[in-house]
Formats: sequence, C-alpha cells, structure tokens
Amino acid sequence: MVLHLHISENMAMPSTIQLFVFSAAASVLARAYAPAYSLGLISTTLLLFLALFISKITWTVVIYPKVFSPLRHLPTPDDNSFFSGQTKRVFREPSGRPMRFWIENVKNEGLIKYAVWFRERVLVTDTKTLGEVLVTKVRASSSFS
Repeated sequence: MVLHLHISENMAMPSTIQLFVFSAAASVLARAYAPAYSLGLISTTLLLFLALFISKITWTVVIYPKVFSPLRHLPTPDDNSFFSGQTKRVFREPSGRPMRFWIENVKNEGLIKYAVWFRERVLVTDTKTLGEVLVTKVRASSSFS
C-alpha cells in the first residue's frame, strides 16, 4: 500500500503579496525617515521585494529542507537532485513505479522521504507504520490541508 502524506512547513511563510506590501511600506518609511537610503518609491519597493522574494525562495528550496526539516533524517532515494529531488523521475515513469522501486530498494523503517517540485513528501512503506501514522501517533492539533 502506498500513502503519500504532504508535510507542510510548520513555520508560516509570507505570501508574495505580503512581501510586496511590506516592501512598499518599507519604501514609504525609508523615503520619509531616511531619504538618503531611498532610491525612489518604485525603485526601492522593487529592490526590497526582489531581495525578500529571493530570500523566501532560498529558505523554502534550500535551507529549510536541508537544515531544519524534521524529515531530514528519513531515508531518501539515492538519485536525488539537490534542488528538485525526484521530480524528473516521478514525471518520467508511470504513476507509482518510482515509489514501488524505492519501497523495494531503499533501506527504511516504514518511511521514505522524497521531494517533488521542491516539496517534501513522505512515503509510508508498510502497514504497521501506516497504522501508527493514521491511528496511534496522530496529534490532536494536526490538520490535513
């Protein structure tokens, strides 16, 4: 049995619109209180937005999954790409074939972590672990969204 669980980051990241609004507000404040650091409303807003957006992408794609993710210690398939994980293989092969291969060939204790489009996913590989995930170790505060 194959069950895919989508694990989202427990740290809420601001949306792109929130980043832009923050950039615009910071640009207005810079122009009012530190005009020497302002390049004009539009230029400062775009520059701040670009810096924040690149920081958000770097955090989401590189830093969080590799350093802070609670899933980082789970076994993974050997042929992971640093940035895109298993995206190429999952889309190239028929549905479910890569997962079946990993279940048979990746040493695991019931869970395998893989990534598709920069998102971590967990593959449950046996019925005992499935029971633990669905019944035994469910937290009351967890939500499936």
